[in-house]
Amino acid sequence: NACHAHACALQSCMQKTLNQDKCQHLVTELYRCCARFYVAKGPRAEADGCPLLPVVRRKLKAVGEE
Repeated sequence: NACHAHACALQSCMQKTLNQDKCQHLVTELYRCCARFYVAKGPRAEADGCPLLPVVRRKLKAVGEE
């Protein structure tokens, strides 16, 4: 899917650093990508690298982006 590269980058960062804070920018980028995916494909779409839409919305709201 369109967000696979973002998910892989996040996974790589987490494996290298073992610290989510150091990878937070990649977490946010993944959620942004997933939000764009749901806008394009609809709220019931499924993507391996993306959590469900309500989770994406909640996360982006928490970082002040929705």
